[in-house]
Amino acid sequence: MSKKQGLYLGKAGHLVVMAEFLLRGWNVAIPEVDVGDDVYVVEDGTGSLKQVQVKTVSEKLHKDGTEYSGRITIRADQLRSPSSSLYYVFIVRRAAEWGPPVVISQMDLQSEFLALGGIPEAAKSLNVTLTFKGAGVRFRRQNWTSRAKDFSQFPVIHH
Repeated sequence: MSKKQGLYLGKAGHLVVMAEFLLRGWNVAIPEVDVGDDVYVVEDGTGSLKQVQVKTVSEKLHKDGTEYSGRITIRADQLRSPSSSLYYVFIVRRAAEWGPPVVISQMDLQSEFLALGGIPEAAKSLNVTLTFKGAGVRFRRQNWTSRAKDFSQFPVIHH
């Protein structure tokens, strides 16, 4: 994939995720300067603000055709200093559709890496490879199916 194609794919992923937040009743904004947060998600009634980092990749089909995966790269320094208001949404573009968005808080993602042996001091980036089979999602040996489409931290707001 060319760099230009990657930019288009990334923006499309941002818009898909933003649309989901809007449909749930949350207001969304794109920061004018991107220093790590892709989208700000705001509950208008309370002013509650959450930061969202969207990571979008294309699928890699597995040989047997029943699975596909997406390898997402994240900055290691983001996980070294977790914030309770930062969430990641990982989304994989399949041939003609979007895979289910996988939602995880920064603190939970840090815990996952710590359970797997930690975050190497010298690491500048970390890979999160998600494998999809049917409705199931895995990260390494961990079952992340419950994280697929899990917008529970962003409940539907009735206006």
